[in-house]
Formats: sequence, C-alpha cells, structure tokens
Amino acid sequence: MDIKKFLESEYSYENFKKFIFDKFYGFEENDIEYEEPDTNIEQKHILKYKFMGSCQLDDKKEIGFFEVITTEKTDIENNRVSLGNILKNKASNELLDSAIAVFYNPNNPSVWRLSFIKFSYDENDKQQVSNLKRFTYVLGKNIPIKTAYNQLKNLKYPSLIELEEAFSVDKVTKEFYAGLVTLYNDFLETYLKYPNRSEQYENSKKEFAIRLIGRLLFIKFLNKKSLVPNSIFTVEKDYYNEVLEPLFFEKLNTPKKDRKPEFKDEQIPFLNGGLFEPLGLDFYDYKGMINFYRGDLIISDKFFEEFYSHLANYNFTIDENSLDDSELSIDPEMLGRIFENLLAEINPETKENARKSTGSFYTPREIVDYMVSSSIYEYLKDKTNIEENILKTIVFKNEEPKNDYDKTKILSALFELKILDPACGSGAFPMGILQKMMKILSLIDEDATIWFKLQSKAFIEENSGKNINYLRKLKIIKDSIFGVDIQPSAIEISKLRFFLSLIVDEDGEPEPLPNLEFKFVCANTLLPSPFNIKKNTQTTIFDNTDNINSIYEKIKSLKERYFYSSSKDKECIKKEYKNIQKELFDEFVALGGGNLVLVDYNPFDPLSVAQFYDSEFMFNIKDGFDIVIGNPPYIDYRKIDDNTKKYLDQFISYKYSKKGSIYIYFMEQGINLLKNDGILSFINPYQYLTADSGLGIRKFLIENTNILSIIDVSNIKVFEEASTYTCINTIKKSLDKNDIFLAKPRDYSNLEDNNSFLSIEKILKDKNNQILLENSPIVEKVEKQHKRLNDFVNIFCGTSKTGFRKSVISSIEYNNLDNKDKIKYVQLLETSDIQKYRYDIKNYIELDIYPNNVREQFKNKDSIFFARMTKNIRATIVEKNIYAGKVNILNDFKINPKYLLAVINSTLISYYYSIKNESKHLSGGYFGFDIPSIKDIPIPNIDKRIEKSFEILVDYIIYLRKKSLEVKIDSYVSNEHISKQFEDVIDAMVFELYFKEEFISKDIEFIKYVKEDFFSIEGLDDSLKEQIIRDSYLKLTESKNKIRNNLLLLPIEFDFIKTIIWS
Repeated sequence: MDIKKFLESEYSYENFKKFIFDKFYGFEENDIEYEEPDTNIEQKHILKYKFMGSCQLDDKKEIGFFEVITTEKTDIENNRVSLGNILKNKASNELLDSAIAVFYNPNNPSVWRLSFIKFSYDENDKQQVSNLKRFTYVLGKNIPIKTAYNQLKNLKYPSLIELEEAFSVDKVTKEFYAGLVTLYNDFLETYLKYPNRSEQYENSKKEFAIRLIGRLLFIKFLNKKSLVPNSIFTVEKDYYNEVLEPLFFEKLNTPKKDRKPEFKDEQIPFLNGGLFEPLGLDFYDYKGMINFYRGDLIISDKFFEEFYSHLANYNFTIDENSLDDSELSIDPEMLGRIFENLLAEINPETKENARKSTGSFYTPREIVDYMVSSSIYEYLKDKTNIEENILKTIVFKNEEPKNDYDKTKILSALFELKILDPACGSGAFPMGILQKMMKILSLIDEDATIWFKLQSKAFIEENSGKNINYLRKLKIIKDSIFGVDIQPSAIEISKLRFFLSLIVDEDGEPEPLPNLEFKFVCANTLLPSPFNIKKNTQTTIFDNTDNINSIYEKIKSLKERYFYSSSKDKECIKKEYKNIQKELFDEFVALGGGNLVLVDYNPFDPLSVAQFYDSEFMFNIKDGFDIVIGNPPYIDYRKIDDNTKKYLDQFISYKYSKKGSIYIYFMEQGINLLKNDGILSFINPYQYLTADSGLGIRKFLIENTNILSIIDVSNIKVFEEASTYTCINTIKKSLDKNDIFLAKPRDYSNLEDNNSFLSIEKILKDKNNQILLENSPIVEKVEKQHKRLNDFVNIFCGTSKTGFRKSVISSIEYNNLDNKDKIKYVQLLETSDIQKYRYDIKNYIELDIYPNNVREQFKNKDSIFFARMTKNIRATIVEKNIYAGKVNILNDFKINPKYLLAVINSTLISYYYSIKNESKHLSGGYFGFDIPSIKDIPIPNIDKRIEKSFEILVDYIIYLRKKSLEVKIDSYVSNEHISKQFEDVIDAMVFELYFKEEFISKDIEFIKYVKEDFFSIEGLDDSLKEQIIRDSYLKLTESKNKIRNNLLLLPIEFDFIKTIIWS
C-alpha cells in the first residue's frame, strides 16, 4: 500500500485494515460488534470501540488491533484518549503482548491517532496486565508525518522489538535536536549581529540565542492551542524587528488594556510570567514609534525561514509525555531534554560541554518517576499512617485500592508537602512531582470535592467555576515545588515548562501566568547563607532582632503578592523588594555582618546567580523541606570552582575526606535542608559507598540518618553521556535505624528487583563504614586474617602528569629517528599494552617527563605493572628500563613477586575486587583500579617453598605468552590453551590459600601436588623449557592426575567457587 498516502489522509476503517494486512502476517478480522466503555474516565472521550482481531508477530508474540471512536467533543489532535482499562481487560482475555489502536472522531476524521501499546504482566499473576505503555503518532491532513513515514515505511512482518523501534520517541528527539543544534550554531556564527557592550559579550550572546529559541518554541506551542495565529510564522522583511519584537514585548508581555494603540491585538493573549519581558540582553526600549536600539541587534530573516522549516517537519503537543503515555511529537518534556543539551554547547576553554563541565546529566523519565513515587510514598506513609499496600497502589500503580481508606488524610498531607530540587536543571524532577501529585489528586478526588474543602473561603469564592486541573496545578506550583540551579538558562527552561503545563489545562483565553522567580532560583546551593551569625550553625539574624523580623515579614509578603502580580503592580513590587533588600543589608551591617552577596542578589535578573543559598530568604521555608530530590552534579573535586571550594569546610563530610566529588556535599546539604523525618531521594555515582573519598559522607549518613534503600542501577545505561555507574538513594533524616533495602534491577521494568537487606551493624563493623551492595561471605573470608598488598610492596602510578601523551611516539616513529634523538626516549607501557602475564611495547616516551626519583624506580628494578582501568585484573612482570603511563607500579618486593603476580591475576581476586569495589564500576563493565583500592587487596603471607610452587607455574605461563614465541609446545593444542590450563591450576591454588579449612574438609589439595609434579624452568635453555612445559601439560591431562580430577571437583563441591567462575 501507499504508506505515505495512508498517513496523510483522513481516517477510514478500510484503509486501516489494508495497513494491517500489509504490515502484519496472518491477521484475521473478528466478526464482532462495537462495545461501549464501562468506566467514567473512558466514557468521557470514548463513544465505542472494536477489537478487530489479532495475529502473531515475527517473534511469536501476540498483537491485537483496535478501532476507537471518540465522543463528538473530543479534540483528537490535542487529547490523549484514556483506554487503559479496556486494553488491560482485552489483553488479559486474549493473552496479548501488544496492540495497535486507531483513535478518531467521526465528526473530524481528517485528524487521527495511531498508537502502539505494550503490555507488562504481573509477576505473580501471568494472566493479569500490571501496566501498559502507549506510543502515539498524530496523523492526517495538514499534519507533519515525516517522522511517522520514515519509521513505518519499511515495517514488514515485525517483531515486538522492531515495533518498539518504529514507535521510538528517542529517534524523534535525536533527529529534532540534531537540526536544532545546527541552527543554533549557524545563528551565532552567521545570522546574528549582536552588540558588543560588555565583558560578558559571549555569554550574553549565547543566553540571548537560547532565550530566543525558547520563546520561538513557546509560541509554537501557543499556536497548537490556537492562542497565536498561523500568520505569525510567515517570515517577512525585518521579521524580528517588525513581527517578533512587538509580539514578544508589546503584546504577550502586556495586558490588552495597557497596550499602545499601534499594538492593539485582541487575538494575542497576555501571558505574564516574565518569559516575554524585555531584558538588557534583548536591547529593546520602545520610545516614540521605534525601538531605541533598532539597528544594533540584527537577525537575518533567513534564520527564521530555516528555523520554521525545521519545525514544520514535526508535530507539536503541549501535553507533556508521561512514563506510560508518549506521543511521537515535540512535547515540553522533550524540550527540557533538548535544552539541557543546548546548554551543553561547547566551552572553548575546556573543549567539553557546559552541562558536562558542571557535572550535569538529564535524568530519564523512568528514574524520575520512580524517585518521585518512592519519596512521596515514604512521606505519605509517615504523615497518614494509611496501610502501606493501599499507598503503593495509589502512588506506584495509579489505581484506586479495593480497601477503604481516608482520602482526606492523603489530600491534607499533599496540601502541606514542600519539595526542593537543589540542582534542578531544566526541571525534570519538579515536573515529575507536579505530574505525580496531579495523578494522585485526580485519582482519589476527581471532581476536587475534598480538595476544595481544604482551601480558604476566599480562595473558593475567587475561583468558583474555574478549570479544576488548572487551579490544582497552580496551587501545587505555588505551595509545594521549589527548584535551584546554578545555570541561568536551566532556570528559564524550568519556568517555561511550568508555564506550558498551566496553559495545557486552560480553555480559551488563558489566565495571566504566575511569576516563578521565587519558585525557581538561580543560585549555588552549596554556598552558605549570609544570614548565619555563627559558622556551621542554623542560627540566623532573623532569630535576633524584632526590626529585622519586621523587614523580613515585608519581604515575605511581597513574594506572596509577586506570584500573581502583573504589569505595573509587578514593577512596583520589584522596586519595593530591592529597597527592602538594601534595608535588610544595612541592618545586617549594624549587627557586624555585611556580606555583599545579599545586595548583589537580584531574583528578577535571569542572568544573576546568587552567590549564597538560604531557604528562608529565597523560598519562605524556615523549618526545612519534606522531600529533597534530584540528580546532583558529578564534578570531580579537582574541577570544583574555587569559590565553592572555599566553603566546603562547612560540611562534616569534608572533614573526613577532603577530596570528594561535588555530589557528596550535595548529599549532606540535602539532609541539612530537610525537616526531621524528611526524605532525601538522590541518584548519584555509587563510588561514595566504598571509596576513600566517600568516608566522610558515609560517616555523616550513618550517624545522622536512616538509609531506607539503595537501588543499584549499574545494569541500566541511565546516562548516555556519563561514564560512571549510579545508584538511587532514599534516606530519611532520622536517628531510627533499620536494615537497608538493596536492589539491583536488570532494567527499568522493576526497580526493586533482586532485593536483599543489609544491616547497619554490618557496616559499622567495617573500619571505613563501607556499604557493599552485595552481601558476600566470600569477601569476608578473603579478608580474614590476611595482610594487605601494601604490606609487601611499594605502589605508585607510572605518571599522572597532565598531557603526558603529547610526549609519546609510536614504535614506527621511534625507528625513524636518528640515534642522537633515540636516546631521548624510553620504552612505554600503558593499560592497553598490559595483559595477564604478558605485555606488548608499541610506544616510546620522552624520558624528560619523569623526575629523577621516578626514573630510579624504573631504571634499576623489575616491577609488576598493574592495569588501571579494565574489566578484570591484568598484571604482568616487566623488566627494568621500561617506563609506564597511567599504570600502577609494584616494586620493592618483600615476598616473591611471581607468587604475588599469581594471586593478583587470579579469578578469586578479580571477583573479590568486583564485589568490594562495586562502586568503582564504570560504563561498559570496566573497573577503576586506583591505588587506594588495590593497596588493601588481602594477600596471604606463606612459606617461601609454597611461593616457589606459584613461581614455577607463572614462569610456564610467561614463557608461553611471549609474543615472540613461534614454537608450538604441543602439536595438537595451542600455547594459549596450555597456558589457560596452568592458570586454572593457579586459580585453584589461590582458592586453597584463602579457603584452607574448606578444602581440608573435602580432602582436596593442589599446592602439594604442584610441588610434586612440576619442575622449575629457571635458567634453562629454550628447548629444555619447552620440554618441561610439554611434559607438565601432558601429565595434567592424564585421567588419574590428582590436580586434573580435583579441578573437576571444585564447582561440584563448592557452590561459592561455581558462583565465582560463572560470574
């Protein structure tokens, strides 16, 4: 069939059938009548529906097909029709794995929806659908179908996975973003002439660009609500000056009654909120009949033509996608992700993106939803004392419980809830909170009967007859949600998303938008309050004088008024606020203070970043928040800015481990900002659980909080940009203690999978309070009564000099040098050159980069080179005069180095390290083997005669692994195979060292037989070496050989060894 024609035409049942027969093999149409929905929610929008039939997909999964006819008043283009209960029942009855459904209004078949729905079944009841996820294209006449056409045109007899890809939102996001970032760069380089009036020229230019793109996308969303006409997007000469400046600054920003005669336009609404307020960086000041700055800021009309052409390829929806319902369109949530990336445009100093340089990564919706749900659940559990299963059904499943419960208790608790995201980015968590709270309110109090009873009489009278969803959203935004971020543009995008969330619920002319300057604040959350009299205390100047309290009450009152203010009243409040702010500063000076950061703080300037943080002054929150939630930045200590570093000594965690990544201080600050019994929910790298740099925060958390759960999400690629693995922490500010819930889910489908519990007592027994995410008796046994690696060797890093690779040349380049230049270089090994028991020299390095004391270490000593970043431990003996890059070096041995090498390279020690240092797990399954971690590897101190047995086998393996070895030891098997057999024997000997009693109890030995069967090759010529190695291997293959037979017994007799081998 002509798929393009099908997608861009009005809907018909026959065309949909042709699409099904064309794309899906084996479809048989049902001969059944249309049915009517049962529930009130579905009856609002669904007139009737038909289960058309089903077929098997290419992977044997079952898919069903539905036609849904909506009620007359349903606007198909802008409404997501609820079908959940119908599909859940049909899926359960027909054992469907997925479905494809069409939604259309018979009064307007020119616009219709094509949805793919995937079902998940309850783990305990395979017949019961637990949830569904829907992905939708909006199609029809005059609707952009480019994305749908590209993703569906080649679909033929698909599998379930191929269907998911065909309806993938990620593809739309990446495609749209790729075009947008090209336009952004072209705009800055080619299309924009921007006045150079300050030292902040480059920053102002970029901020202007991001703000302009935000405004343009916002009016595109307004156009979807028919609030601005299509003609706005017709580009004419001097388009920015003639069309957009008047639209932004004189219409959208000005009440209709206050507009100048030349800008009267009844169709364009007044929005308020500050998004279209002219700032200094806009260079707009309308005097007389013209902008005073006209001609200073020039934008080529071609930019707007190309920008609108790009937008025309995509459908837009003003309703944010949710975890279980996604439209393949540009929605505000996607806008958030796109702007997070735009904020990450290239930083010329670091050559890395700006968001990455601040350690920020956009949090996936699945993670946001889980963290928001779990923190609200914990809050409601404390506040309401309602049965846990009832709360879980409401919060996690979004379903009405079967048992009775007190709805007023839940609504009252939500009414009082205060939540802060201290590093909010573009607003993923605040928006997730708004969506979750709205879902709960709509579920348990659909018509807001109970909710209105909790409001003041004045509020009820003032808002009678208004849209319930709009009122509830506005109230949640005003009273419950707060955000802070250090990036001005991030704050602006957060506000933009909240503005859109309000407009989506309005019918007709929208209410003026609220002002969110005291809801989303641009500040550094880690900097101390200027109001604290004593360092490291919560005592503030507000606790000391009546005069200051009086001033502060005025500020508090102004903030309340400002939220709803507009036009002239808004400007008056701004002026009054600044005057009172100065008055407060003067009082502060009189008390012996005088911190200028207070005067410099301007909440009304979107480019201003407050160089302090104070919940009471910024948000009117004195006693702390109920929930602090977020994804704090992950900046390494070395990259934390100097101003922040100056104040890190205010944190207890800094006193015990001074070089922690910045998220550690956000964790402590998050706890500090909570009320007693408040909940912290953070996703952050899990290095803090075991790393030395996390000692301080572990101590702080164990002594001051109750860690409720740690969800290890290392199996899930949470952040495409980040290389570290992360965990979700739910922590209560309480001295009560309970076992910590641990989980390591395989994917997003169940974030509480593979669960276990860890006792606080067990953590306290560890000298460093390490929190291991896996309870392992193997780790305890390995560590028992053994010395550590650094007791036997000197350990250092080959070089950590920044930029040392500039001094590296390849072997080919080295061989082409003159002899006088060759003497400047030495052989170099890096991690990639090091394998177990072998190394390959590929490069050389200038000797001068090494200080004399380091040269002595390489010049006169054989060493063990230990790779620093690998999936499993890789180490080898290296002769003197070979130098290292970022590689761990072990020398000055107090025990046999080859025995030590055998233990380090063993399967047991790799397994031990992976469990003990799970938090050093990096993306792709790699581990970081830093010196503070490897120095504590337990090493048995054994008899020198036993050490010799290990040395013999290590010599065999090193000889076999020499790259230059061309002679085959055995005609029938490879040298690699023989080497592996000897490694297996070493592994068994290492197990015997650490689990001596267990081996004795099973009468299994290895070390004894190795001494008897194998002979040293030290000092022999190659032919004798090869003969001994061959004989030893053949002896190992004999059917009655004790070593061979004991090797076969190991996984049978010892479950823990089977676990290690399989891991």
